[in-house]
Amino acid sequence: MLIFLNGYNNFKEAFITNPDLFTNKASTFITEKLGQGKGIVCTNGLTWREQRKLTLRVLKDLGLGQHSMEDRMHEEVTAFVKALDSNVNTPFDAHDLVQTAVANVICSLMFGRRFDYDNPQFKKYVHGIDENFKNIGLSAIVNFFPMLEHLPGDPFKFKKIFKNIENMEEFLSTAVTDHMREYEETNIKDFIDAYIKEMKQREKTDPDTSLNEEQLCKVIGDLLIAGTETTTSTILWALVYMLHYPDVQKRIQAEIDENVEHDRLPSLNDRSRLPYLDASVMEIQRRGNVVQLLLGRQTPKDITFGGYTIPKEAIIIPNLGSVMTDKEIWGDPENFRPERFLSETKGKNETPSAFIPFFVGKRSCLGEPLAKSELFLFLSGMLQQFTFTCAAGDELPPLKGVFGITNMPHPFRIQINRRQR
Repeated sequence: MLIFLNGYNNFKEAFITNPDLFTNKASTFITEKLGQGKGIVCTNGLTWREQRKLTLRVLKDLGLGQHSMEDRMHEEVTAFVKALDSNVNTPFDAHDLVQTAVANVICSLMFGRRFDYDNPQFKKYVHGIDENFKNIGLSAIVNFFPMLEHLPGDPFKFKKIFKNIENMEEFLSTAVTDHMREYEETNIKDFIDAYIKEMKQREKTDPDTSLNEEQLCKVIGDLLIAGTETTTSTILWALVYMLHYPDVQKRIQAEIDENVEHDRLPSLNDRSRLPYLDASVMEIQRRGNVVQLLLGRQTPKDITFGGYTIPKEAIIIPNLGSVMTDKEIWGDPENFRPERFLSETKGKNETPSAFIPFFVGKRSCLGEPLAKSELFLFLSGMLQQFTFTCAAGDELPPLKGVFGITNMPHPFRIQINRRQR
């Protein structure tokens, strides 16, 4: 049985008021094959709690959501802007460049280094993420008819997905093995080092700990996959909306010009002085609505919710799209209007409680601080340096996306024009 949970009030009741009933991820054929009982995304119980708690602590220690993380992001934004500049005045599909740049930010946290955009192993890893997100929606039918896995020809891309996963795990395993060999307890450089340190300590005191090298590889994979695809899609949606609404683009650029020195890229310290840019990012997140349907949940027992009986074997799908497009909350949800997030009296951001692009409750996105900083720094850097228009002869890209695990824009090309200031 599939149950779709709609509306902000139901979200609050389920995931904030009754989190113990709605926290467990649903067990499906694909999630079991993908997760293998490891990592964060596809686990429950003690394993999930231990892995998530440690991940949150390590990310915080590494500066997540703090200005100490900004240097890593600025290094990537600088390289990204340079790469965009090399495509000035040429019709250009920015998807691959955006995706590799976003993945590199997470890699700098995980591995303590970034990769050149043309690094073949890195490109193969990122391509695997992209291909799997495109294919996994098609393979969802295998959840209900597992025997379809064995059909000849791989019509549901199931075998291709797991071949990509095999290649991606090899990439991660190599990185973990290198870190294990070079590990120094007094020189913690990145997420892998910090995890190894905790793992070695718990091995001595807790024989039942879930911390091990296989779990580490899976956690890194979860963070890279989730963080790369969602932020990439949001930046691409930002480009789509800048093409459709050039006046919004001009207003953002004027705000940046007025408040940021021309000889440097914007920093997180500038954020409070760029309220319209911040509001535009939030409106892009709302309208782009990258994660419309979240992974399914299952309750630990039969329950009554909202006057309905929900059996424990039912799969509950939180429909985030129902919140982001609710007329009672937004008034005119179909319109792209950044001003809805600005206070008329203060000229600063107002964030309605129903604005939840990173979800709510115990399963909310643990990379939220990183994603917010990435979106601000990438988009402010892009719009400070360039004006984006539709490639000559191309139609404007549609505002309706390609629906899958994430809501991605259809492929489109842009014309990058260097700004004269």
